[in-house]
Amino acid sequence: MKSRYRALLSATLVLGLALAHPLVFAQQPRSGGSIITLNNIEPTHVVTAIGTGGSGQEISAKIHDTLIHENRGKFEPRLATSWEVSPDGKSYRFNLRRDVKWHDGTPFTSADVAFTAEEVWKKYSGTLGFERIVKAETPDAHTVILRLDDPVSTDFLLASFGTHIGQVVPKHKYAGTNFQQNPNNKAPVGTGPFKFKQWVPGQYLTLERNPDYFRKPLPYLDSITFKFERNAATASAAIEAGEAALVTRNSVPLRDLARLDKLADVAVTEKGSENAAWFQNLEVNVRNPITSNVKVRQAIAQSINARQLSEVVFLGRAKPAAGPIHAGTRYADPSAKPHAFDTKRAEQLLDEAGYKRGAGGVRFTLNFVVAQWFPVNLAAGEVIKQNLETVGIRANLITLDYPGTLRRIYRDYDFDIALSNSVRSVDPGIASFTPYWSKGILPGIPFRNSSGYNSPEMETAIEAGFAERDPAKRLKAIHDFQRIALRDVPIIHLVEMQQVNVYREDLQNVSNNDRWYFTNWEDLWLKK
Repeated sequence: MKSRYRALLSATLVLGLALAHPLVFAQQPRSGGSIITLNNIEPTHVVTAIGTGGSGQEISAKIHDTLIHENRGKFEPRLATSWEVSPDGKSYRFNLRRDVKWHDGTPFTSADVAFTAEEVWKKYSGTLGFERIVKAETPDAHTVILRLDDPVSTDFLLASFGTHIGQVVPKHKYAGTNFQQNPNNKAPVGTGPFKFKQWVPGQYLTLERNPDYFRKPLPYLDSITFKFERNAATASAAIEAGEAALVTRNSVPLRDLARLDKLADVAVTEKGSENAAWFQNLEVNVRNPITSNVKVRQAIAQSINARQLSEVVFLGRAKPAAGPIHAGTRYADPSAKPHAFDTKRAEQLLDEAGYKRGAGGVRFTLNFVVAQWFPVNLAAGEVIKQNLETVGIRANLITLDYPGTLRRIYRDYDFDIALSNSVRSVDPGIASFTPYWSKGILPGIPFRNSSGYNSPEMETAIEAGFAERDPAKRLKAIHDFQRIALRDVPIIHLVEMQQVNVYREDLQNVSNNDRWYFTNWEDLWLKK
């Protein structure tokens, strides 16, 4: 790729100049400047802790802070200056910064953390780690002790505190309110490097620099405007013309990437999502008597040509998935394989389930909701529809706007199958388990358990995956989880998607973290 060649050439020139003139090279980040970044989805709100999708989480991370910051397996201070875990794993003590204010000037205290832990994380996260918090003690304004009824994996819980699901919200804005209807969700007050400024529905949302941010001199940028652009071709033209500085997460046509990568002032990178990688999934509603039959679900999985999706729809920027754990990660079962594309076996399973071909060769009809979180989803939906028809399953393809899709899949459960997407994080306990866990059935909270799946065997594996503190035993539980998911298929993980960012080359520090979308972008800066 041109960007890699250019990087190599630049590195060679830089080394030569640095050897000859060491001071030439010490270019320091500069403060100032504003950028426009294009998002293909306008979120319903922008507070991750209350439950929102990827686009809302991306914005929320710039506004809100976490107690600690996970950085490639290490943990760094943020709102907490230090922390300690009791030997029995049932107590987490955080010593908090004393110089932090909410964006409205209210001092940040331990009361905010205690409120968030007991009233928000515990009720909305859909993870066992936060659910096991039974009490949050505040011995003083700058100390909080979180007590658990039973221990969980320390690695998992620290990762939860240190990633986007661990964002702290202001008690004075949420106490005594309906959290999901709270106006703060759309005009949030946080402690992060950027403050909410304006949201013009259907157009853009602007954040401005927080002058009181505790990590001075950060942030460098004066403002970030998230412009909502559904048309991928328009986004591609905007980045090429310099009308936008950044387009994240595959929001330009994949066919344009090679051309954009050849432009002198535009860069294309696949980095920045190594620990925030996305799947394309088919969620199956097991409340439907037809799809409650595991043989039907297995047949659907084997009737879909994931290789075709990878090569034709994603133009080679995806690969068939082997269940809910990304291949190549330290948690993946190396023996796990993607579902085989085998229409003959799929037809046999459907026959065994009692659904013979009827008039016109149709066995049954399913309502198929296609969530257009990514521009490629509709094309993928058409391929899947054709694949299903090959084995006698008629699919009524349904598309809705973003709020309507969320309601239909995650509140009303009004679908038979749904094409959606999910993201994995640094630990399976953060995002992978919840869609399969019975306690993840949280009506109205997106990207939890929409299928209604509930299996005692899976519950055992998931709860061991959350709670086991012995690394070897925990890894076995995670492998059991992956195996059961592949067998029971309440969710058919179709492909692992490669995520691509396109940006103007004067924007520095793009994709410098392995879950970059969901970090706060405090260190982004402009050369000119």
